[in-house]
Amino acid sequence: MTTKTEILTAIARLFLKHNEPLMQAYIFQQINKIHGKNLNKRQQKRLRDRVNHYLKWLEKNKIIQRVNTKSRFVAFKTQDTRFFIDLININARPKPPAEPPNPQKNQPTKELSNETRNYELLPRFKTYSQEWIISARELIPRPPKHFTDYQKEKLAMHFLTWKEQTEERKLLFKTHDDQIELKDYKTRFNNKFRAFNIIKTYDHAMKEGREKYGYGVFITITMQPNLPLRIQQMALSFILHRIKALVRKQQGETLPHICTNEPQANLSAHKHVVIFGTKWLMPKRQLTKYLDKHLKEFLRNMGEHYKRTINKRATEDQVSAYNKLGKKFLKKYLKYKERKNRKLRAKGKKEQFEGVINFITKIELKGSSFSFHNPPPDVIKFSEKSENKQFNITVEDYLKKYMIKNVFDIIEDPEEDDINKIIKIAWYWLLRIPFFTCSPSLRPQKEKPPPAGWTFIGSFTEDQIHHIMENYSFGQLETPVKVIPITA
Repeated sequence: MTTKTEILTAIARLFLKHNEPLMQAYIFQQINKIHGKNLNKRQQKRLRDRVNHYLKWLEKNKIIQRVNTKSRFVAFKTQDTRFFIDLININARPKPPAEPPNPQKNQPTKELSNETRNYELLPRFKTYSQEWIISARELIPRPPKHFTDYQKEKLAMHFLTWKEQTEERKLLFKTHDDQIELKDYKTRFNNKFRAFNIIKTYDHAMKEGREKYGYGVFITITMQPNLPLRIQQMALSFILHRIKALVRKQQGETLPHICTNEPQANLSAHKHVVIFGTKWLMPKRQLTKYLDKHLKEFLRNMGEHYKRTINKRATEDQVSAYNKLGKKFLKKYLKYKERKNRKLRAKGKKEQFEGVINFITKIELKGSSFSFHNPPPDVIKFSEKSENKQFNITVEDYLKKYMIKNVFDIIEDPEEDDINKIIKIAWYWLLRIPFFTCSPSLRPQKEKPPPAGWTFIGSFTEDQIHHIMENYSFGQLETPVKVIPITA
Protein backbone atom coordinates (compact mmCIF):
# COMPACT_ATOMS: atom_id res chain seq x y z
CA MET A 1 0.00 0.00 0.00
CA THR A 2 1.27 3.46 -0.90
CA THR A 3 2.21 5.48 2.20
CA LYS A 4 1.40 9.10 2.90
CA THR A 5 5.07 10.07 2.59
CA GLU A 6 5.32 8.48 -0.89
CA ILE A 7 2.22 10.32 -2.13
CA LEU A 8 3.40 13.65 -0.70
CA THR A 9 6.86 13.17 -2.22
CA ALA A 10 5.27 12.51 -5.63
CA ILE A 11 3.14 15.67 -5.27
CA ALA A 12 6.26 17.64 -4.28
CA ARG A 13 8.15 16.48 -7.39
CA LEU A 14 5.26 17.52 -9.63
CA PHE A 15 5.05 21.04 -8.19
CA LEU A 16 8.85 21.50 -8.37
CA LYS A 17 8.92 20.25 -11.95
CA HIS A 18 6.23 22.65 -13.17
CA ASN A 19 6.43 26.37 -12.40
CA GLU A 20 2.72 26.89 -13.03
CA PRO A 21 -0.62 25.97 -11.43
CA LEU A 22 -1.51 22.28 -11.69
CA MET A 23 -4.98 20.85 -12.21
CA GLN A 24 -6.16 18.46 -9.52
CA ALA A 25 -7.06 15.87 -12.17
CA TYR A 26 -3.56 16.12 -13.72
CA ILE A 27 -1.92 15.57 -10.30
CA PHE A 28 -3.90 12.38 -9.77
CA GLN A 29 -3.21 11.20 -13.34
CA GLN A 30 0.57 11.50 -12.84
CA ILE A 31 0.52 9.87 -9.39
CA ASN A 32 -1.66 7.06 -10.76
CA LYS A 33 1.02 6.35 -13.39
CA ILE A 34 3.58 5.85 -10.62
CA HIS A 35 1.63 4.13 -7.85
CA GLY A 36 -1.55 2.89 -9.53
CA LYS A 37 -0.27 0.60 -12.29
CA ASN A 38 -1.27 -2.67 -10.60
CA LEU A 39 -4.39 -1.41 -8.84
CA ASN A 40 -7.99 -2.30 -9.65
CA LYS A 41 -10.73 0.33 -10.04
CA ARG A 42 -11.71 0.23 -6.38
CA GLN A 43 -8.10 0.67 -5.22
CA GLN A 44 -7.56 3.50 -7.74
CA LYS A 45 -10.63 5.29 -6.37
CA ARG A 46 -9.18 4.94 -2.88
CA LEU A 47 -5.85 6.33 -4.11
CA ARG A 48 -7.70 9.30 -5.70
CA ASP A 49 -9.47 10.01 -2.40
CA ARG A 50 -6.16 9.92 -0.53
CA VAL A 51 -4.52 12.30 -3.04
CA ASN A 52 -7.45 14.72 -2.65
CA HIS A 53 -7.19 14.46 1.14
CA TYR A 54 -3.45 15.28 1.13
CA LEU A 55 -3.98 18.20 -1.26
CA LYS A 56 -6.50 19.62 1.22
CA TRP A 57 -3.96 19.01 4.01
CA LEU A 58 -1.28 20.92 2.08
CA GLU A 59 -3.73 23.73 1.39
CA LYS A 60 -4.74 23.91 5.06
CA ASN A 61 -1.07 24.22 6.10
CA LYS A 62 -0.50 26.93 3.43
CA ILE A 63 1.94 24.86 1.37
CA ILE A 64 -0.20 25.19 -1.77
CA GLN A 65 -2.96 27.63 -2.71
CA ARG A 66 -6.19 27.11 -4.65
CA VAL A 67 -6.33 29.06 -7.93
CA ASN A 68 -9.50 30.33 -9.57
CA THR A 69 -9.85 29.08 -13.15
CA LYS A 70 -12.36 29.82 -15.88
CA SER A 71 -13.28 26.15 -16.12
CA ARG A 72 -14.94 24.05 -13.42
CA PHE A 73 -11.68 22.16 -12.72
CA VAL A 74 -9.73 22.83 -9.52
CA ALA A 75 -6.10 23.99 -9.76
CA PHE A 76 -3.36 24.63 -7.18
CA LYS A 77 -0.16 26.65 -7.17
CA THR A 78 2.85 26.44 -4.87
CA GLN A 79 2.93 28.73 -1.84
CA ASP A 80 5.87 27.27 0.14
CA THR A 81 8.37 25.62 -2.23
CA ARG A 82 10.96 25.07 0.50
CA PHE A 83 8.70 22.55 2.24
CA PHE A 84 8.72 20.38 -0.91
CA ILE A 85 12.52 20.69 -1.20
CA ASP A 86 12.98 19.61 2.42
CA LEU A 87 10.53 16.74 1.96
CA ILE A 88 12.42 15.32 -1.02
CA ASN A 89 15.82 15.74 0.68
CA ILE A 90 14.62 14.00 3.85
CA ASN A 91 13.22 11.00 1.97
CA ALA A 92 16.38 10.75 -0.13
CA ARG A 93 18.46 9.97 2.97
CA PRO A 94 19.51 6.35 3.59
CA LYS A 95 17.13 4.43 5.85
CA PRO A 96 18.37 2.75 9.07
CA PRO A 97 19.10 -0.99 8.82
CA ALA A 98 16.25 -3.41 9.39
CA GLU A 99 15.81 -4.82 12.87
CA PRO A 100 17.59 -8.17 13.28
CA PRO A 101 15.40 -11.25 13.87
CA ASN A 102 14.41 -11.64 17.52
CA PRO A 103 13.45 -15.14 18.70
CA GLN A 104 11.55 -13.61 21.63
CA LYS A 105 9.49 -11.33 19.40
CA ASN A 106 6.42 -13.61 19.47
CA GLN A 107 6.41 -13.72 23.24
CA PRO A 108 3.79 -11.50 24.94
CA THR A 109 5.21 -8.10 25.95
CA LYS A 110 3.70 -5.19 27.81
CA GLU A 111 3.11 -2.44 25.27
CA LEU A 112 1.50 0.96 25.53
CA SER A 113 -2.05 1.17 24.27
CA ASN A 114 -2.84 2.43 20.77
CA GLU A 115 -4.52 5.46 22.34
CA THR A 116 -1.24 6.54 23.93
CA ARG A 117 0.74 5.94 20.77
CA ASN A 118 -1.80 7.78 18.58
CA TYR A 119 -1.71 10.86 20.78
CA GLU A 120 2.11 10.78 20.84
CA LEU A 121 3.60 12.44 23.88
CA LEU A 122 6.05 14.43 21.78
CA PRO A 123 7.34 17.92 22.56
CA ARG A 124 6.01 20.50 20.12
CA PHE A 125 8.97 21.84 18.12
CA LYS A 126 8.68 23.85 14.92
CA THR A 127 11.81 22.32 13.39
CA TYR A 128 13.52 19.00 13.86
CA SER A 129 15.69 16.53 11.97
CA GLN A 130 14.44 13.28 10.51
CA GLU A 131 16.80 11.33 12.79
CA TRP A 132 15.37 13.00 15.89
CA ILE A 133 11.72 12.47 14.99
CA ILE A 134 12.30 8.75 14.32
CA SER A 135 13.92 8.26 17.74
CA ALA A 136 11.41 10.52 19.50
CA ARG A 137 8.36 8.69 18.14
CA GLU A 138 9.83 5.37 19.18
CA LEU A 139 11.14 6.20 22.66
CA ILE A 140 9.60 9.34 24.20
CA PRO A 141 6.03 7.94 24.50
CA ARG A 142 7.33 4.69 26.07
CA PRO A 143 8.42 3.86 29.64
CA PRO A 144 12.21 3.35 29.89
CA LYS A 145 11.76 -0.12 31.37
CA HIS A 146 10.33 -1.22 27.98
CA PHE A 147 13.38 0.00 26.01
CA THR A 148 15.25 -2.83 24.29
CA ASP A 149 19.00 -2.88 23.69
CA TYR A 150 18.34 -2.62 19.97
CA GLN A 151 16.23 0.54 20.44
CA LYS A 152 19.01 2.11 22.52
CA GLU A 153 21.55 1.26 19.82
CA LYS A 154 19.28 2.80 17.18
CA LEU A 155 19.09 5.96 19.30
CA ALA A 156 22.91 6.11 19.33
CA MET A 157 23.03 5.50 15.57
CA HIS A 158 20.52 8.28 14.81
CA PHE A 159 22.41 10.66 17.09
CA LEU A 160 25.73 9.95 15.33
CA THR A 161 24.06 10.36 11.92
CA TRP A 162 22.58 13.72 12.97
CA LYS A 163 25.94 14.83 14.38
CA GLU A 164 27.75 13.99 11.12
CA GLN A 165 25.16 15.86 9.10
CA THR A 166 25.34 18.99 11.26
CA GLU A 167 29.08 19.18 10.59
CA GLU A 168 28.28 19.30 6.86
CA ARG A 169 25.53 21.90 7.14
CA LYS A 170 25.54 25.70 7.35
CA LEU A 171 23.01 28.08 8.88
CA LEU A 172 21.51 30.37 6.26
CA PHE A 173 20.41 33.91 7.13
CA LYS A 174 19.01 36.80 5.13
CA THR A 175 20.32 40.21 6.25
CA HIS A 176 18.28 43.42 6.39
CA ASP A 177 19.71 44.48 3.00
CA ASP A 178 18.72 41.18 1.29
CA GLN A 179 22.16 39.59 1.42
CA ILE A 180 22.89 35.96 2.31
CA GLU A 181 25.04 35.17 5.37
CA LEU A 182 26.33 31.70 6.26
CA LYS A 183 27.29 30.56 9.76
CA ASP A 184 28.68 27.28 11.06
CA TYR A 185 26.18 24.91 12.65
CA LYS A 186 27.51 24.85 16.23
CA THR A 187 25.89 22.94 19.08
CA ARG A 188 27.06 21.61 22.46
CA PHE A 189 27.34 18.18 20.82
CA ASN A 190 29.75 19.09 18.02
CA ASN A 191 31.64 22.14 19.28
CA LYS A 192 34.11 21.91 22.18
CA PHE A 193 33.90 25.66 22.95
CA ARG A 194 30.13 25.41 23.42
CA ALA A 195 30.63 22.34 25.61
CA PHE A 196 33.31 23.99 27.78
CA ASN A 197 31.14 27.11 28.11
CA ILE A 198 28.56 24.94 29.95
CA ILE A 199 31.19 24.05 32.57
CA LYS A 200 32.23 27.69 32.78
CA THR A 201 28.64 28.82 33.39
CA TYR A 202 28.20 26.13 36.06
CA ASP A 203 31.39 27.22 37.87
CA HIS A 204 30.16 30.83 37.86
CA ALA A 205 26.77 29.79 39.30
CA MET A 206 28.40 27.82 42.14
CA LYS A 207 30.76 30.74 42.84
CA GLU A 208 27.76 33.07 43.18
CA GLY A 209 26.15 30.57 45.54
CA ARG A 210 29.28 30.42 47.73
CA GLU A 211 29.67 34.20 47.88
CA LYS A 212 26.01 35.02 48.63
CA TYR A 213 25.02 31.99 50.73
CA GLY A 214 27.00 29.71 53.01
CA TYR A 215 24.44 26.93 53.26
CA GLY A 216 21.64 25.21 51.37
CA VAL A 217 19.69 22.01 50.78
CA PHE A 218 20.60 19.22 48.36
CA ILE A 219 17.77 17.09 46.89
CA THR A 220 17.82 14.13 44.47
CA ILE A 221 14.63 12.98 42.72
CA THR A 222 14.38 9.82 40.58
CA MET A 223 11.29 8.94 38.57
CA GLN A 224 9.81 5.45 38.35
CA PRO A 225 10.74 3.63 35.10
CA ASN A 226 7.12 2.62 34.43
CA LEU A 227 6.19 6.18 33.30
CA PRO A 228 6.94 7.34 29.72
CA LEU A 229 9.96 9.61 29.29
CA ARG A 230 7.79 12.57 28.29
CA ILE A 231 5.57 12.22 31.37
CA GLN A 232 8.67 11.83 33.58
CA GLN A 233 10.02 15.17 32.31
CA MET A 234 6.69 16.94 32.75
CA ALA A 235 6.20 15.47 36.25
CA LEU A 236 9.73 16.41 37.37
CA SER A 237 9.21 19.97 36.15
CA PHE A 238 5.90 20.18 38.05
CA ILE A 239 7.41 18.72 41.25
CA LEU A 240 10.37 21.14 41.10
CA HIS A 241 7.93 24.06 40.81
CA ARG A 242 6.06 22.78 43.89
CA ILE A 243 9.30 22.52 45.89
CA LYS A 244 10.31 26.06 44.92
CA ALA A 245 6.83 27.29 45.91
CA LEU A 246 7.19 25.57 49.28
CA VAL A 247 10.59 27.22 49.87
CA ARG A 248 9.13 30.59 48.87
CA LYS A 249 6.33 30.08 51.39
CA GLN A 250 8.76 29.08 54.16
CA GLN A 251 11.36 31.79 53.55
CA GLY A 252 9.16 34.59 52.28
CA GLU A 253 11.30 35.05 49.16
CA THR A 254 12.43 33.21 46.04
CA LEU A 255 15.79 31.51 46.62
CA PRO A 256 18.20 30.62 43.78
CA HIS A 257 18.81 27.02 42.77
CA ILE A 258 20.96 24.84 40.52
CA CYS A 259 19.47 21.73 38.88
CA THR A 260 21.31 19.02 36.93
CA ASN A 261 19.66 16.47 34.62
CA GLU A 262 21.00 12.92 34.36
CA PRO A 263 19.86 9.63 32.86
CA GLN A 264 19.76 6.53 35.02
CA ALA A 265 21.19 3.24 33.75
CA ASN A 266 17.72 2.40 32.35
CA LEU A 267 17.43 5.97 30.92
CA SER A 268 14.83 7.12 33.47
CA ALA A 269 14.93 10.82 34.35
CA HIS A 270 16.98 11.84 37.40
CA LYS A 271 17.50 15.32 38.90
CA HIS A 272 19.88 16.79 41.49
CA VAL A 273 18.76 20.14 42.94
CA VAL A 274 20.66 22.54 45.19
CA ILE A 275 18.59 25.32 46.80
CA PHE A 276 20.76 28.02 48.38
CA GLY A 277 19.84 30.11 51.41
CA THR A 278 17.79 27.60 53.43
CA LYS A 279 18.95 25.11 56.06
CA TRP A 280 15.78 23.09 56.29
CA LEU A 281 13.01 21.80 54.06
CA MET A 282 11.43 18.76 55.73
CA PRO A 283 12.39 15.26 56.96
CA LYS A 284 13.04 12.65 54.27
CA ARG A 285 9.95 10.55 55.00
CA GLN A 286 7.76 13.63 54.89
CA LEU A 287 9.44 14.69 51.62
CA THR A 288 8.67 11.26 50.14
CA LYS A 289 4.98 11.67 50.98
CA TYR A 290 5.08 15.27 49.70
CA LEU A 291 6.52 14.19 46.33
CA ASP A 292 4.10 11.25 46.12
CA LYS A 293 1.14 13.57 46.78
CA HIS A 294 2.14 16.02 44.03
CA LEU A 295 2.99 13.27 41.52
CA LYS A 296 -0.52 11.81 41.99
CA GLU A 297 -2.01 15.29 41.72
CA PHE A 298 -0.09 15.88 38.49
CA LEU A 299 -1.20 12.59 36.92
CA ARG A 300 -4.81 13.06 38.06
CA ASN A 301 -5.07 16.49 36.36
CA MET A 302 -2.29 16.23 33.78
CA GLY A 303 -4.22 18.09 31.09
CA GLU A 304 -4.75 21.20 33.25
CA HIS A 305 -1.11 21.23 34.37
CA TYR A 306 0.02 20.74 30.76
CA LYS A 307 -1.97 23.78 29.61
CA ARG A 308 -0.96 25.94 32.59
CA THR A 309 2.81 25.27 32.53
CA ILE A 310 3.79 23.82 29.14
CA ASN A 311 1.38 24.74 26.34
CA LYS A 312 -1.02 27.61 27.05
CA ARG A 313 -2.54 27.20 23.59
CA ALA A 314 -3.65 23.60 24.24
CA THR A 315 -7.20 22.94 23.05
CA GLU A 316 -9.97 21.42 25.15
CA ASP A 317 -9.56 18.14 23.27
CA GLN A 318 -5.84 18.06 24.08
CA VAL A 319 -6.49 18.83 27.76
CA SER A 320 -9.14 16.09 27.90
CA ALA A 321 -6.81 13.58 26.19
CA TYR A 322 -3.97 14.37 28.61
CA ASN A 323 -6.33 14.05 31.60
CA LYS A 324 -7.49 10.65 30.39
CA LEU A 325 -3.90 9.57 29.77
CA GLY A 326 -2.74 10.84 33.17
CA LYS A 327 -5.43 8.92 35.04
CA LYS A 328 -4.40 5.79 33.19
CA PHE A 329 -0.79 6.17 34.31
CA LEU A 330 -1.93 7.08 37.83
CA LYS A 331 -3.48 3.61 38.07
CA LYS A 332 -0.21 2.08 36.84
CA TYR A 333 1.77 4.09 39.40
CA LEU A 334 -0.51 2.95 42.26
CA LYS A 335 -0.18 -0.67 41.12
CA TYR A 336 3.62 -0.20 40.99
CA LYS A 337 3.60 0.96 44.63
CA GLU A 338 1.39 -1.96 45.62
CA ARG A 339 3.76 -4.50 44.00
CA LYS A 340 6.75 -2.91 45.73
CA ASN A 341 5.08 -3.12 49.15
CA ARG A 342 3.98 -6.71 48.51
CA LYS A 343 7.61 -7.69 47.83
CA LEU A 344 8.80 -5.88 50.95
CA ARG A 345 6.20 -7.68 53.10
CA ALA A 346 7.19 -11.01 51.57
CA LYS A 347 10.78 -10.37 52.68
CA GLY A 348 9.58 -9.61 56.22
CA LYS A 349 10.52 -5.92 56.12
CA LYS A 350 8.48 -3.37 58.04
CA GLU A 351 9.28 -0.31 55.92
CA GLN A 352 7.02 0.49 53.00
CA PHE A 353 7.53 2.06 49.59
CA GLU A 354 5.70 5.35 50.04
CA GLY A 355 6.45 7.27 46.85
CA VAL A 356 9.02 8.89 44.60
CA ILE A 357 12.62 7.84 45.22
CA ASN A 358 14.53 10.77 46.71
CA PHE A 359 17.43 11.89 48.88
CA ILE A 360 17.75 15.09 50.94
CA THR A 361 20.51 16.56 53.08
CA LYS A 362 21.90 19.90 54.25
CA ILE A 363 25.03 21.40 52.68
CA GLU A 364 27.41 23.86 54.34
CA LEU A 365 30.30 25.97 53.13
CA LYS A 366 33.56 24.62 54.56
CA GLY A 367 36.61 26.45 53.33
CA SER A 368 36.20 27.16 49.63
CA SER A 369 33.53 24.57 48.79
CA PHE A 370 30.21 23.10 49.93
CA SER A 371 30.19 19.82 51.87
CA PHE A 372 27.37 17.32 52.42
CA HIS A 373 26.02 16.96 55.95
CA ASN A 374 25.11 13.37 54.95
CA PRO A 375 26.82 12.12 51.76
CA PRO A 376 24.61 10.60 49.02
CA PRO A 377 24.37 6.78 48.94
CA ASP A 378 26.62 6.36 45.89
CA VAL A 379 29.38 8.41 47.59
CA ILE A 380 29.16 6.17 50.67
CA LYS A 381 29.38 3.02 48.51
CA PHE A 382 32.40 4.40 46.65
CA SER A 383 34.21 5.29 49.89
CA GLU A 384 33.56 1.79 51.28
CA LYS A 385 35.09 0.18 48.20
CA SER A 386 38.08 2.56 48.04
CA GLU A 387 41.16 2.34 50.24
CA ASN A 388 40.54 5.86 51.56
CA LYS A 389 37.69 5.38 54.08
CA GLN A 390 37.65 9.14 54.79
CA PHE A 391 36.89 9.91 51.15
CA ASN A 392 34.48 12.83 50.82
CA ILE A 393 33.45 14.63 47.66
CA THR A 394 32.34 18.26 47.58
CA VAL A 395 28.89 19.26 46.33
CA GLU A 396 30.45 21.17 43.42
CA ASP A 397 32.42 18.15 42.22
CA TYR A 398 29.52 15.75 42.77
CA LEU A 399 27.26 17.72 40.42
CA LYS A 400 30.07 18.55 38.05
CA LYS A 401 31.43 15.03 37.52
CA TYR A 402 28.66 14.00 35.11
CA MET A 403 28.88 17.24 33.13
CA ILE A 404 32.66 16.94 32.79
CA LYS A 405 32.24 13.31 31.71
CA ASN A 406 29.70 14.35 29.06
CA VAL A 407 31.87 17.21 27.82
CA PHE A 408 34.98 15.01 27.50
CA ASP A 409 32.95 12.31 25.74
CA ILE A 410 31.81 14.96 23.26
CA ILE A 411 35.36 16.25 22.71
CA GLU A 412 36.95 12.79 22.46
CA ASP A 413 34.17 11.72 20.04
CA PRO A 414 33.71 8.15 21.34
CA GLU A 415 33.89 5.28 18.86
CA GLU A 416 30.74 3.43 17.82
CA ASP A 417 31.93 0.43 19.87
CA ASP A 418 31.63 2.48 23.07
CA ILE A 419 27.85 2.46 22.75
CA ASN A 420 27.02 3.26 26.40
CA LYS A 421 28.77 6.64 26.29
CA ILE A 422 26.97 7.57 23.08
CA ILE A 423 23.58 6.53 24.48
CA LYS A 424 24.04 8.74 27.57
CA ILE A 425 24.85 11.79 25.42
CA ALA A 426 22.08 10.94 22.95
CA TRP A 427 19.61 10.96 25.88
CA TYR A 428 20.07 14.75 26.22
CA TRP A 429 19.73 15.15 22.44
CA LEU A 430 16.54 13.06 22.39
CA LEU A 431 14.81 15.02 25.18
CA ARG A 432 16.36 18.35 24.13
CA ILE A 433 17.20 19.22 27.72
CA PRO A 434 20.31 21.00 29.06
CA PHE A 435 22.99 19.38 31.20
CA PHE A 436 22.05 21.81 33.98
CA THR A 437 19.89 24.86 34.68
CA CYS A 438 20.17 27.61 37.29
CA SER A 439 18.32 30.69 38.50
CA PRO A 440 18.91 33.91 36.51
CA SER A 441 20.58 35.54 39.54
CA LEU A 442 23.37 32.93 39.38
CA ARG A 443 24.10 33.24 35.67
CA PRO A 444 26.89 35.43 34.25
CA GLN A 445 25.52 38.87 33.49
CA LYS A 446 26.00 39.70 29.82
CA GLU A 447 24.86 42.71 27.87
CA LYS A 448 22.31 41.72 25.29
CA PRO A 449 23.61 42.72 21.84
CA PRO A 450 21.33 44.84 19.67
CA PRO A 451 19.23 42.89 17.13
CA ALA A 452 21.12 42.27 13.90
CA GLY A 453 17.96 42.36 11.82
CA TRP A 454 18.73 38.99 10.21
CA THR A 455 16.07 36.44 9.28
CA PHE A 456 16.84 32.77 9.84
CA ILE A 457 16.09 30.72 6.72
CA GLY A 458 17.27 27.25 7.74
CA SER A 459 20.21 24.83 7.81
CA PHE A 460 21.39 23.41 4.50
CA THR A 461 24.23 21.48 2.88
CA GLU A 462 26.52 23.18 0.36
CA ASP A 463 24.60 21.63 -2.57
CA GLN A 464 21.28 22.84 -1.19
CA ILE A 465 22.66 26.36 -0.63
CA HIS A 466 23.99 26.41 -4.20
CA HIS A 467 20.55 25.34 -5.47
CA ILE A 468 18.77 28.01 -3.40
CA MET A 469 21.05 30.80 -4.59
CA GLU A 470 20.54 29.74 -8.20
CA ASN A 471 16.77 29.35 -8.11
CA TYR A 472 15.50 31.91 -5.59
CA SER A 473 15.61 35.65 -5.33
CA PHE A 474 16.47 36.92 -1.84
CA GLY A 475 13.12 38.65 -1.61
CA GLN A 476 11.39 35.26 -1.55
CA LEU A 477 13.23 34.19 1.63
CA GLU A 478 11.03 36.11 4.05
CA THR A 479 10.35 33.65 6.88
CA PRO A 480 12.17 30.72 8.48
CA VAL A 481 11.81 27.31 6.83
CA LYS A 482 8.50 25.73 7.77
CA VAL A 483 8.77 22.06 8.74
CA ILE A 484 5.50 20.21 9.29
CA PRO A 485 5.50 16.75 10.93
CA ILE A 486 4.62 14.01 8.44
CA THR A 487 3.42 10.63 9.61
CA ALA A 488 3.46 7.68 7.26
